[in-house]
Amino acid sequence: MTQKTSLLLVLWSTLAFGQITKEQIYELVDKRVDASIIVTMIQQNCISFEADGATVVELSTRVPGEVLKAVVDCNSVAIDSSEVQSPAAAKAAAETTTTASSTERFSLDAFRVHPYITFVMSSNKSSYNALEVELRLIDSSRPNSEPIIFRHKGQANEDGEIRGYKASGVEFVEPGNYVGYLYVVSERNRGMLARKTLRTDIHHMMVEYQGSGPIKFTYESKEERTFKSKKEIEIITSGPMVIHSEEQAGFEGLRSFDEVIRLFSSK
Repeated sequence: MTQKTSLLLVLWSTLAFGQITKEQIYELVDKRVDASIIVTMIQQNCISFEADGATVVELSTRVPGEVLKAVVDCNSVAIDSSEVQSPAAAKAAAETTTTASSTERFSLDAFRVHPYITFVMSSNKSSYNALEVELRLIDSSRPNSEPIIFRHKGQANEDGEIRGYKASGVEFVEPGNYVGYLYVVSERNRGMLARKTLRTDIHHMMVEYQGSGPIKFTYESKEERTFKSKKEIEIITSGPMVIHSEEQAGFEGLRSFDEVIRLFSSK
């Protein structure tokens, strides 16, 4: 019996009595068990941990995309079914809700924040890779509200869809206008010798957040092929988010979000 088969038998016998843990998912991936099998195990047994923003970001660096989606889907089902719970759990949930509502009160029009945003990166350069993408949404009408942050980190080839998973922020938001910052670090070829260089772009946007559901950002970076190239970037959204105004700035090299905001504000 192979090591992989032995591992699967042990996990199947374990999962017959409980849900799958994050460590078990990592072990299956490390042992190169087929992703479809891991997805089936998650669908049948669900997960024993909460797939919050930080956990999803951590998982995205270690597991295949289809496995991550199965985790998120399972977590969503678990949240939807949480209404059926023991009296003690219901009391605890009510106390948590009461505490939260004392600081954040939302109208009946408020909607749950979708767990991810899809980014599609493209360029007319011969080589372009997005290394880090982050979208921050700030509700200026709620100065004490934590910014909603969607983040993707890791190499992503152009024209391929990547997901920025929610890393922090409130669970429910009101429809309306928000201040948005789109932060993009990319690697591209530059000059006649095609040397690889890093570039950091920041976009300050006024966006209308209209409701829950999948949102897609199409980010197209173009450069005129002249000795002193001119750079143009176009951002188009689809889904329940509309850009009303946008201004941008770009800086050579790798710069942090906070640094590039300071540089942008001083221009």
